[in-house]
Amino acid sequence: MYRYKNGLLPESFTDIFLLNSEIHPYNIRNKNSLRLPYYRTNLRKFSLRFEGPKLFNSLSPEIQNVTSFTQFISELKTYFLVKIQ
Repeated sequence: MYRYKNGLLPESFTDIFLLNSEIHPYNIRNKNSLRLPYYRTNLRKFSLRFEGPKLFNSLSPEIQNVTSFTQFISELKTYFLVKIQ
């Protein structure tokens, strides 16, 4: 999700995920969050298309807006280690 949000993925992945700001032309509260797709069944709700943005949106903005990918991985590891304890 970090790579998608920062444009680091190949062109073929650009239409898989959407930001809320790409859907709504006006300012909304969560305009920088990834949009969760609507799925009718639980089978689809456990897919990467749903769980990836859901997990990324649950992270704090400090972790989401880190400048480099290696720093993002480091922050993510410490976040999960603190959360487990």
